Amino acid sequence: MLLGDEATSRPFDARAAYGATIGELTVNALRRRHLSARDATVDSICFLTPEQVAQRRVPINRLLDVGAFEPAPYGYSIHLPRSDASWSLANQFVDEESVCCPSMTFDVVEEQGAVAVRAVFEGLAAS
Repeated sequence: MLLGDEATSRPFDARAAYGATIGELTVNALRRRHLSARDATVDSICFLTPEQVAQRRVPINRLLDVGAFEPAPYGYSIHLPRSDASWSLANQFVDEESVCCPSMTFDVVEEQGAVAVRAVFEGLAAS
């Protein structure tokens, strides 16, 4: 969490961070969503049937059609162009994937120029 500008020791300006208009400059609030693993003790290995895997690929492919996959320690990230549509698509994916994968923690983070979906397999991260 940014509490101040370390270079100038200015205090953190909450109005600027949450979409206030300052002069002629409007600073857009960046959105975040965190969804904790429902059960971090569940084995992270997938037990889906081939048919279920094919069904689960549909939402993943929707993300990958517009975004880029990046492996990460104990999980992955998918980066989408920053837009309201990407934010909605990412959250829909997380809603669906969290039901399928209860041992995963998800974050959807709106960053400068991107919406990122980050997933961590909690069982692997804890070991």
